[in-house]
Amino acid sequence: MVNFDGEFVSKPINEWNDNMNTFYNAKAMNTFFFAFNNMEFTRVKNCKTTFEIWKLLEVTHKKTSQVKDSRLSNLTPH
Repeated sequence: MVNFDGEFVSKPINEWNDNMNTFYNAKAMNTFFFAFNNMEFTRVKNCKTTFEIWKLLEVTHKKTSQVKDSRLSNLTPH
């Protein structure tokens, strides 16, 4: 946060009020939305919070150990 003198002052998250939570959630969601391509945006556009977006992306992009192993073997010189 910026105080009246223009200095940045951090505030512990447990002291945030509802307006601050709403503001920072909207700011983070905006950042997510601009970072996504059309397919990703379509997937998350109905989420109401950044936490919902994060969980959806986590499930959507979760890799199985088989995929991880095959990618590692492709990167390892033979």
